[in-house]
Amino acid sequence: MGNLKTNRSVGLYVALTILMNFLPMILAVVIGKRLLSNSSGLAVSALGLGGGSLQSMLTDILAFLIFAWVFAVAYFIYILVLFWGVCRDMNSICGRYGLGNSMNYILVMLLSAVTLNIYYIFWSNQQGKRLKEAEGHYQRQVKGTGISHLVFALLGSVPVWVSAFFVYKLRTDPFYLMAHAGFIAGVSIAGFFLGFLDMLNRAYFIKDVNILAEAYNGQGTWEENGSRQAGEEYTMPVDDLTPDAAQAWKSKDAGMQGGYLVGCKGEYQGASIPIEGELLIGRDETSCQVVIKRQDISRKHCTIRYNGEGSYTVTDCSSNGVYDKEGNAFPKNVPVVCGFGTVLVIAKSGNEFLLK
Repeated sequence: MGNLKTNRSVGLYVALTILMNFLPMILAVVIGKRLLSNSSGLAVSALGLGGGSLQSMLTDILAFLIFAWVFAVAYFIYILVLFWGVCRDMNSICGRYGLGNSMNYILVMLLSAVTLNIYYIFWSNQQGKRLKEAEGHYQRQVKGTGISHLVFALLGSVPVWVSAFFVYKLRTDPFYLMAHAGFIAGVSIAGFFLGFLDMLNRAYFIKDVNILAEAYNGQGTWEENGSRQAGEEYTMPVDDLTPDAAQAWKSKDAGMQGGYLVGCKGEYQGASIPIEGELLIGRDETSCQVVIKRQDISRKHCTIRYNGEGSYTVTDCSSNGVYDKEGNAFPKNVPVVCGFGTVLVIAKSGNEFLLK
């Protein structure tokens, strides 16, 4: 497909959503003020003593209600179109690297409605993880994670569950609202503010898809032209790091003896893994020589290349990072020259390796 959209407005979405959330309150205030402004005229009209205040007031109130209804319908259509596009582009972004797929947004909303947002919480978590994993492939930093989207969606769904509970109670006890007015008011206010976390959840999706879509478009241009253009989103050539790094990368002896990766902790503890050329650590069994089946490990987590003469080049291409023994993170997608004795801590998986 062509270039993905990169300029979806987070600000417009947030502004319209805030207005939509406050719409019932605004409507109540406007109608209440209109009623109070003509209360004397209403009494005169109700007693049949003349005056057109009642008809005028009802006309104004009806106009307010029609405006609110039109705005609500327009907002619903806007959200549907916006997130249809977000889902479509998210599938393109993640599909390039085989990171799974999402059903279209209409089906997501239908399933969410019939499950009281349970499916939406699951969906948010899955898409957050997909985008975070795509971060390493596109060399761009995204804001959301699977956990953050899960928490926002979970808390943002509280108003849905509260509303369902109140509807159930009213069906079984018509006087429930009057008997528990204080409790209901407190829960409703808390639910109202928790509802804004769902807005934050969706705003992060828009922002992160914009970021990755820009990188996706850039990679598409590179693939079409057969060459990579310079830019901050691409891996720094090893020659640009230091003169020593360039020499380490360009080994003089093609038939040199390889190095070893020794497992210090975790699933490969005690193992000695030969490195001849390049070795890949990750979750993908089809392309990685060292496979670690954990969710915090990316499909292609990091590469290790033995350069000869006692040096390695380590490149972190993951979402959750590679660290040295002191806890310092390796830069994302930048080759780093390491010597014998360097310890690599792979994310928080409990796996550590020694370069030997």
